[in-house]
Amino acid sequence: RRKELVKFISEISEKFKVSIRGIRRKYLDEIKKLEKEKNLSIDESKKYHEEIQNITDNSINDIEKLTNSKESEILKV
Repeated sequence: RRKELVKFISEISEKFKVSIRGIRRKYLDEIKKLEKEKNLSIDESKKYHEEIQNITDNSINDIEKLTNSKESEILKV
């Protein structure tokens, strides 16, 4: 039963990661669109790209930490 729970947690974790990546893609596309319309400079665009990537990386790392914590908690006898 514990292994089933760990598997379930891993699946949920992966769904959240995919969701975060989808949100990142949406905002990166929006930035590219603004850049093409000349409403945003290339430097600003690069800055926002890096900022979005940092937020994405931090969020995914947080999810992985929580997942690993919960998995070890569940598997502890």
